[in-house]
Amino acid sequence: MEATGGRGADVVIDFVSSQSTLETGFAALGQGGRLVTLGGHGQDFKVSARELLNKEAMVMGSRYATKQECLDTLALAARGDFWPMVTEVHPFTEADKVHARLARHEVIGRAALTMV
Repeated sequence: MEATGGRGADVVIDFVSSQSTLETGFAALGQGGRLVTLGGHGQDFKVSARELLNKEAMVMGSRYATKQECLDTLALAARGDFWPMVTEVHPFTEADKVHARLARHEVIGRAALTMV
């Protein structure tokens, strides 16, 4: 949290997947953050449903990357070579229209929906 000025991490990737690393990783997430576990111990861990809802967080598992792909991805992130690019912002009422455009591959970058 200190490294992000209290905002929290957008993504935490956990290669160990022990109870303590998963719980610490979840605690470090900011609003809308994602916790991704990529193997390791695969231990059970506790997440408060209230925190999950309040953070609007996602907990994901993946086993479809090689060790080298993970190392390459971490190197890209460390260099700051990639970031999410929100190119369009639409009201939630236009969700159907935006989804149709996504299906036709007409959105470059990321389309965001606002709940206002």
